[in-house]
Amino acid sequence: MDVRRRQALLLAVEYVTALKHSTDRYLWIGNMSNTNCQGNSPRYPLVIGEVDPKDLRLIKSTLLVVDTKRPDESGVNLSHWWGFEDRPTRDIVIVGARYSLDYNVTRPVVYRIAVGPRAVFGK
Repeated sequence: MDVRRRQALLLAVEYVTALKHSTDRYLWIGNMSNTNCQGNSPRYPLVIGEVDPKDLRLIKSTLLVVDTKRPDESGVNLSHWWGFEDRPTRDIVIVGARYSLDYNVTRPVVYRIAVGPRAVFGK
């Protein structure tokens, strides 16, 4: 790949997970930003994508926004969760909560992402 064509992805590193799926693909779950992160913020959107095992880079075409700040929210923290593969279905399950910016309001959530034999997320 031509180095000049690579685009940097800005990641908040407060909490990330890497999983090896039973299809032998590597998946990354974490927060991503369109702007340079300030400390560990923003803590949205929550994103999942496939990692290229050759160079350990995220494959941009596979990125999927699992959840993000809604228009009626001043902010949201999507940073305390647990991701795993449900072996019988091969789905990726992410269990966590949507927290307000000050962590005073919490709503539990469970996300299920189907993973097909080769067609992953955005492909």
